[in-house]
Amino acid sequence: MEILLQESDPSAFHFLIDLYWVQAGGANPIDCIHQLKGRLEVVHLKDMGVTPDRQQFFAEVGEGNMNWPIC
Repeated sequence: MEILLQESDPSAFHFLIDLYWVQAGGANPIDCIHQLKGRLEVVHLKDMGVTPDRQQFFAEVGEGNMNWPIC
């Protein structure tokens, strides 16, 4: 992503990220949004649920464990 961010034309290339998978990969979704400021036209919102018997699963936004402060 860093190479695409630095080497692509901001007027011609935008990002679409899935915030669930950003967090599943170990990154902070809010940090990612700020890093891509001006290059995001759309984000894919999901929430991540975690329970003792299920490691991680899709959940309704606001029902999982992802931190959704006002950005």
